[in-house]
Amino acid sequence: MFHDSPMNGGDEDWLSELGHGWSNDTSNSSIARRAEGGASLYRVASQAVPSSAFLLVAELVARRSRSGEPIWSVWDRDLHYSLGRTDDPDGPLVALPDVVWAAPTDHGRVIVATSDAKLRMRRFDHSNDDAVPAPVVAMEHDLNGLMPNPGPAPVWAKASLD
Repeated sequence: MFHDSPMNGGDEDWLSELGHGWSNDTSNSSIARRAEGGASLYRVASQAVPSSAFLLVAELVARRSRSGEPIWSVWDRDLHYSLGRTDDPDGPLVALPDVVWAAPTDHGRVIVATSDAKLRMRRFDHSNDDAVPAPVVAMEHDLNGLMPNPGPAPVWAKASLD
């Protein structure tokens, strides 16, 4: 259905790029939902957040190639994350607009990398059982001050892959 940029291998490989535990989720991929700014988002993968009632959802922004075929690219920030409920998987979602990567952890938390170069551990208030709550930042680490420190590869990285 969607094709990544030619440099990234195409449909077959993209799901593994999200990390472990994601499952292909095309239950409503033929039905686009509208995001802020009028973009059409297609749900393509999901993963339950352990020890919680929540579901982490990956969605793609639909764009069209010159031939009219849907295309997307992680490099163009076409991948978006949202949070839903496991007991209502096709129900409303809460967008995580600043998130460029996300993974559930134990105890109902989600670790995210944000567009402003921060790693955040987010937790979710369970006080309202009928809605998807807004995330609360439980921990944060700012990566903006880190500078690259290139050097020679370690010995273990030079070994043959055979």
